[in-house]
Amino acid sequence: MIRQLDLHRSGLCEERGHPLYRAAPERWLETLVMADPAKLDARLDPRYRYSQVPAVAADRGLLDLLGVTHDGRLVVIELKASEDIHLPLQAVDYWLRARRHSARAIFLCMDIFLR
Repeated sequence: MIRQLDLHRSGLCEERGHPLYRAAPERWLETLVMADPAKLDARLDPRYRYSQVPAVAADRGLLDLLGVTHDGRLVVIELKASEDIHLPLQAVDYWLRARRHSARAIFLCMDIFLR
């Protein structure tokens, strides 16, 4: 199984229709960004990245990624592997929730916001 994953779960895979290549694409993107946030944006501080953060919303459960830039700005990252008409509203909703939590000092347990 490990050999199959190594062969088919890679950006270099030539067989794009293989089930292992196509499985859980958003989670795959998430693992790539978590492993090296600079692949998405060089300004992201690799020391502070959090995966599957509760959004505390009635209809949406988790932010894909929450991070911070090198200059201390909060970053909400919502990953999509295919077109989603709701993405802009979902992203704004998540950003407003994260900003509200930050303003209320809910993130103080994360030392990044103490700077």
